[in-house]
Amino acid sequence: MKTGIYYFSATGNSLTTAKLLAASLDGQCDVISLAALHNKQDIEVDYERVGFVFPIYYGDMPYLIRDTIRKMKFKQNTYIFIFKTYRGHPMYLIHISETTRLLSHSYADFCLK
Repeated sequence: MKTGIYYFSATGNSLTTAKLLAASLDGQCDVISLAALHNKQDIEVDYERVGFVFPIYYGDMPYLIRDTIRKMKFKQNTYIFIFKTYRGHPMYLIHISETTRLLSHSYADFCLK
């Protein structure tokens, strides 16, 4: 199964997490920088599984992540997973409603076209 892991990392912790996660998954797995995609207008995502790895800033996702996810267009039935970090550690007790809303919005835009 083709997987793309999109990461944002200012200190390297989330990049390391994304690489470790990619190495543990079966099949082809690409690790892609969200910062490199930030200036693009429309981002077509051609993966069956899509992961997001990023740090929590002040209890929320960084603006760059939110802005880039809004521009992403996913294939139907894409499996999406999120891995958030905090001070280099996985963060388990988090509010994911904003992330879910952004992904649902992007997926709905894809389906309506």
